[in-house]
Amino acid sequence: MASFCVPFHPDQHGFAFPNRFERALRAGGRKISYGLCGGMCFAALDYWHAGIPIPAVGEAPQKGPLWAYLVRRQIDSLSLPWGVLCILWWMLQCDERLLEWTLGRELARLRVHLARGEPAVLVLVRKVRLASITENHQVVAIALEEDELAREVMIRLYDPNSPGEAGAIVIHRAASTPEEALCEVTGEPLRGFYVARYRPRRKGLPRL
Repeated sequence: MASFCVPFHPDQHGFAFPNRFERALRAGGRKISYGLCGGMCFAALDYWHAGIPIPAVGEAPQKGPLWAYLVRRQIDSLSLPWGVLCILWWMLQCDERLLEWTLGRELARLRVHLARGEPAVLVLVRKVRLASITENHQVVAIALEEDELAREVMIRLYDPNSPGEAGAIVIHRAASTPEEALCEVTGEPLRGFYVARYRPRRKGLPRL
């Protein structure tokens, strides 16, 4: 069994609040909910690379320096316009092609990152309809365990949607269909994933 693991612990290095933010609209005062999964992944890794404790905040900030930083890093995570075009391109492909790309090139790229001791941000492609682009997701891969005999791979994650918990993706290489080959332990659909471009920021991190 081959394994790679980096010293990033979701309960210590991840944010303690879930990926759910709200903003009141000026007209009528109605609130809208939105996510900043990419910003949370990028920011958590920024603190980790800088060796600075992550802010001990129990609820998602709705304004202030930390919220502004998460929004900034969310924009960075999208790598406009190329990051959005990339995920649109992946969404347009058939399941078989996404599985081939995921188990080939992207899994190899993930191994390289983890072997170097670097967590990697993964873009999880969940949807087919382009109108559902915001329902895709970003997580941080922190470990990989490969059982060659059973032909299974376990990728452990920091998932901003589940603070303090270690999420996971399971790959069944012997599965007969793409739907059975890739699954998240959360039960959410997963068509494929790819390694996002991430560069750490070590300066300007909000400290509360």
